[in-house]
Amino acid sequence: MKGRILVLLVLGMCTVFSLVHADITTRDPIYRTWIEREIHRCQLRASLINSKGENLRYYGEKAAAQAIFYHHSKHRLVRDMVEASVGMKPYKVNYFLVVAYKNHQSGALLAAR
Repeated sequence: MKGRILVLLVLGMCTVFSLVHADITTRDPIYRTWIEREIHRCQLRASLINSKGENLRYYGEKAAAQAIFYHHSKHRLVRDMVEASVGMKPYKVNYFLVVAYKNHQSGALLAAR
């Protein structure tokens, strides 16, 4: 009886570890695709740089800077999202990306001082 319980416990642990590994390998390409989509969206907004309005130009410049950040930090962002277990909900991924950009931006401002 104790042997069966031990075997079931070991099998349960192996199943959990394999599910966690499978979840990590499936989330990685999805996060990459999400970041690529966000880069594309930022590039579309960056076209506002050529607008007549000052506010629209400013918005376009911010979007261009955000696209550059996502492009250069893509691999690190994916790794951080997997480590943080962000999840697959769109609002969670968007929130993680926005916070990462804001943290980068505030770090760049501190370094400039």
